[in-house]
Amino acid sequence: MLNFWVIHLTTRQVISIIIAIAIAIFVVWYVIDSLEGFDPNYRPGMDQGGSRGEPKESYGAFDPTKKKNSSGLSTTLGVNCEYNSVSELVSCTAKRTSDKSSLTWEEDHSTQTSKEENFEFSVSNSDKSQINVTLEECVGTACNKVTETITIPN
Repeated sequence: MLNFWVIHLTTRQVISIIIAIAIAIFVVWYVIDSLEGFDPNYRPGMDQGGSRGEPKESYGAFDPTKKKNSSGLSTTLGVNCEYNSVSELVSCTAKRTSDKSSLTWEEDHSTQTSKEENFEFSVSNSDKSQINVTLEECVGTACNKVTETITIPN
């Protein structure tokens, strides 16, 4: 019966069916992707991370009057660097002004750069007594720079 029905379809009907199947597959894919996939371990009411690694916000104790905690942000761009004489490493941490900013680190010892939140580099075999570390923070097209000088004891 099915074979008889398929044989009597016109070319236009076959193309229409193929397009309808493709659209149905796309819609199902879009819905699954929007819901972040199927999680076989999902349990309602549990605060679980998303399938892409980001944490999901818990709405159980949601308070719209509370502001988001921005304790990691500073009002001015800054750098905090420490020299470890045992490992001969300089470790620096950014005091950024925006969560949406991009960071660029530079140092004038070995001209190493980084775009991470923290910056670490070796100063072994250094003949310099002072090394300058520069941090540039850009929010959109507006950029600010700050430089810290680290004294390396000889």
